[in-house]
Amino acid sequence: SDNEDFIKIGITTRSVERRMKDIPYNYKILKIIHQESGYIFDLEKRIKRAFKNYKYVPQLNFGGMTECFIK
Repeated sequence: SDNEDFIKIGITTRSVERRMKDIPYNYKILKIIHQESGYIFDLEKRIKRAFKNYKYVPQLNFGGMTECFIK
């Protein structure tokens, strides 16, 4: 959206393109990390904890919208 700019953090077992196909926003991939699932799960929790004061609620609903943060 021209009115919104945010970061979405998340993990997926699917390709990023397949995961993002239902998200009603244009996006740019900033980083992809391929690693053992336990490591990725812990990393995601640490990142979300570090950004907790920067939570953002997008104007358009989509699966994963609770994992968004101010840029």
